[in-house]
Amino acid sequence: MSPQPTVVIAKGAVTHRQTATISFNPAELYNGEYPLNGDKGPLYKGKKFKLFYDVAVKGIPGQQIDVSNSVKFGGSMEGSASAQRPVTIQIPTADAGATGSITATKVSADDNTTPLKGAEFKMCQVDTGKPVKDNGVYGGSGASGKAWPCTGTIYDMKTGANGQLTFSNGSGANNETSVFNLPQNTLFVAWETKAPEGYVVNTMPQYFYLKYLRADDADTALTAISSYADKNDIYVLDAAFSIVDPRAGFAWVKVDEKNIETVESSGKPSVSLKKAQYLAGTEWTLKSNDNRCTGDQKFIPNSNVACEVTIVDNGAQQTATTAGGQPVTYITRLADADGDDGRFKVSGLPTGSYTLTETKAPSGYESPDGISYTVTVKRDGTFEMTDATTTGSQLHALTDDDGNPTGEYAVGNDRKTAGLEWGKVDESDVETNGSSVALKEGAAYLGGSAWSLTSNACGQSDRTADRNVHPEGNGSSGRL
Repeated sequence: MSPQPTVVIAKGAVTHRQTATISFNPAELYNGEYPLNGDKGPLYKGKKFKLFYDVAVKGIPGQQIDVSNSVKFGGSMEGSASAQRPVTIQIPTADAGATGSITATKVSADDNTTPLKGAEFKMCQVDTGKPVKDNGVYGGSGASGKAWPCTGTIYDMKTGANGQLTFSNGSGANNETSVFNLPQNTLFVAWETKAPEGYVVNTMPQYFYLKYLRADDADTALTAISSYADKNDIYVLDAAFSIVDPRAGFAWVKVDEKNIETVESSGKPSVSLKKAQYLAGTEWTLKSNDNRCTGDQKFIPNSNVACEVTIVDNGAQQTATTAGGQPVTYITRLADADGDDGRFKVSGLPTGSYTLTETKAPSGYESPDGISYTVTVKRDGTFEMTDATTTGSQLHALTDDDGNPTGEYAVGNDRKTAGLEWGKVDESDVETNGSSVALKEGAAYLGGSAWSLTSNACGQSDRTADRNVHPEGNGSSGRL
């Protein structure tokens, strides 16, 4: 019997395009030095893999869509192939009825299934007779970089406990989760304006229509929608769909301060890392600057995140539960989602301002006592880090070669240094009494000596000379 593949199908949150990942258990494909046999001989040695599958294409009847197929092998084999062909959407006899309503569900990017309550939307009918403009059109610009002209009423909507919005052709009273009496075979667009706490707005406009293929004007109406979709390169939905929101958060890296390279130029200076090397083992606190986080308030209102949380390099999430009344479980330590040492990525934070403080420095590095940073998590998914203290900052906003910000931040640390102190004297001025050694009264230090200091750890040496200045400010000649 041939080995059975594992198939995972994912749909893009923005494009709605599907990707299938097909994998085999290596142990089933290969056993020691010999390939296992399938029904018709060796499974892959000297043979070709053939993959057969069917694709059901959805779209507007009459619309021509380019369907692309790309295959890439991973693992011990390498290779890829791709093909593309246009297809025309036909009206199947089994699909000649009407769509009475369409439901949109707002879900979390964590699992693409958890519904999100409280996401705010606007929805309107699209004027397909007007050209799409870059600016000056209500609705602004979506993720595709195109604006959309509205006509008629612009509805304000908000997802309920089930995360859903309903757009219906049926009769009923409009409310914040549902709009009724919408015409069929008409293009609409919904776009998110405010995400639930801890999430980022999905800026992609969602185009849809309620189809009725038996309507007298169906051909004309659908041709107009199809033409608009082709011209503006948009995906139009005619069935229930999901709108995915990623969690809000921010990221930074911990580095040796000497790993920061700043290049001055006639324009803007560029700031980058000399090497992609990061320092492991740091710990932090993140305190919300929400003015409601006072007194006995344990967590940020309308969220499940404590007013002050800890963050540990590669650490897992930790929670606590309030006592008495109706218990509430809240996060006391944010998970570091970046699995690499010295790189941090935290999410699930309500938008707003926070103070980030390093509480444990990397091994062998100075602790930056009294230095904090302000982190602003914005609704559009971006964040900004700035200095919360006026002196001692080691925060660096990284840039490209032209000095343009990349959105990445690095926090530096200085290595710990050790000091040595000794004096150069005439041997006759040294007095030994048993196990004690001291200088004779009136002994003078001898100036003008030079020394080399060699590390036993790395074999490097630094030349140290008597310059008549003690490292700590003692100006006595002969003392170093």
